[in-house]
Amino acid sequence: MTISKDFKLILILWIVSIIVSSIWLYQFRNVKFKNTKNLQKNQIEKQQEIVDQYNDLVDVYIPNITDKLPQNQLPTTGKITLLIPWFFENKWFYTLSDKLLQNEIQLAIEKIDSPSQYESIVKNHLQNYDIALIPTSWIDGLSLQEINLGENIKPYFINIFSELLDSKNAIPFSLDPAITLYKDTTPQNTREKLFSYSLLWKVSKRYAMPIIRWFDEMTLKLLENDSTPFENYIEILILQLKQIKNMWDNQELSNMLNTNNISTTNKYTYTNQKQIINLLSKQNEFCETYPATCIIRYGYSDIKFGFLSDFDILDTYFPASTNLYAWDFTNSIYSYPARWRVFIVPNGNENTNLTNKFFSEYISASIDWNNTFWNHTLSAITNIYQQQKDNQFFKNILSNEDNFYLFTNFINLQNQIVNDWKTLNMLRWKYSTNSYIKNFTY
Repeated sequence: MTISKDFKLILILWIVSIIVSSIWLYQFRNVKFKNTKNLQKNQIEKQQEIVDQYNDLVDVYIPNITDKLPQNQLPTTGKITLLIPWFFENKWFYTLSDKLLQNEIQLAIEKIDSPSQYESIVKNHLQNYDIALIPTSWIDGLSLQEINLGENIKPYFINIFSELLDSKNAIPFSLDPAITLYKDTTPQNTREKLFSYSLLWKVSKRYAMPIIRWFDEMTLKLLENDSTPFENYIEILILQLKQIKNMWDNQELSNMLNTNNISTTNKYTYTNQKQIINLLSKQNEFCETYPATCIIRYGYSDIKFGFLSDFDILDTYFPASTNLYAWDFTNSIYSYPARWRVFIVPNGNENTNLTNKFFSEYISASIDWNNTFWNHTLSAITNIYQQQKDNQFFKNILSNEDNFYLFTNFINLQNQIVNDWKTLNMLRWKYSTNSYIKNFTY
C-alpha cells in the first residue's frame, strides 16, 4: 500500500515537472528569438551610425588629421620646400631629393643668389617655406617650430652644438667661422700689423683695403635704407668691435677708426668702390651683389674680412680668378667667432612629418660618410668634421678650434645699429672710444 502511494506521488510529480519544463522551454525559445532579431537590428543601426560619423569626420577634420595621429603613423606623401643660398647648392641636395622621392616626398629647392634678398625673405616671408638654411647670426628673434626626431641626435654632431640642440629649434648643417682673406701666403696676422699695412700706402697697393674701410654719411644712408656698402658689413663690424671690447683696448679702437683718416687720393670710399664695381660688373654681373668679394677676387684689394663660406661664393660666382688664402680672423687668440649654418622650420608649419623625414635622411646620409654635402664650410656632423681636419685648406682656421664660440644675433641687427646713437657717433669720432668700450652692449 505504501509503495502504491509513493509511486502515485512520484508519477504526479514527474508529470507536473514535464509540463512545467515544456512551458519554460517554449517561453525561452520565444524570448531568445526576439532578442536575437533585435540585436541584429541594433548592430546594423550602430554600423550605419559609425559610417555616418566617419564621413562627417573626413569632411570636417581631414586637413588636420596628422595632428591627431601618433608620429609613426603620419603619412609620408607630399611636398616640402627648402630655401637655401644659391652658393650652397651641390649634388648632395639632389641626392637627398632622390632619396625622399622614393618615399613619395617631393623636395622643391628654392635658391636665392642675393644676400639682402635672402635676409628679406627670412624676415618677412619665412612662413612660405617648410625648411630654410640660415646662419645662426639671424636665428634670435625668429618664430621657429620645435624639431623633435624622436631620438637623441646629439652624438651625431660636434659638441659646440649641444646647447643649440637642447633648444630643439634648429638642426646643424655646417660651421662658418669668420676669416681673413689674403692674396698671398704671408699675411699680416695681427690687427696691429694690419693697421700698419693699410696705413703705409704705396702706388703698387693704392687700392689695398683698410681694415673696416670707412664709415661716413653715405654709409649711414645706406644702412637707413636697409642696405650696406658690402656684404656682411654689419656682422664684420660688430665682431671687430666685440673683439676690441674683450681686449679692453681703447687704442685698438682708435687705430681702427684712424683707417678712415688715411690721406691718399685713392683710399676707399663708397664712391670709389662704386666706380670699381661699375667697371667690374661689365665682366661679372655678381659684382653688384658681392662687391667686397669681387674687388679682392679681381685684385683691387689685398685684405678682406669675411666668413669661410666666402670661398663657396668665389667658386660659384667668380671662378677661374686669382687664388686667395684663408687665414684666421684677427686677434682671436682668446675667442674665435663662428656663425653656424642651420636648418630651421618656421612656426606653425603643417608638414612636420615631412620635414622630420628630411632631417632623418640628412643625418643618416651624413653618418654614412657622405662628405659631398659640403663645399668649403665645415660639416656639423662629427665624423665628417674629424675627417676635414686633415685638409690643409682648413689648417689655419682649425688651429683655433678650442676658442670657437657660437656667434648668434638678431636678424634685424642692422636696425639696431641704425638706432644705436653711441655706435654711430663713435664711428663718426663724436663719442669717446674709451666710454664706448665701457658701455659696449653687442
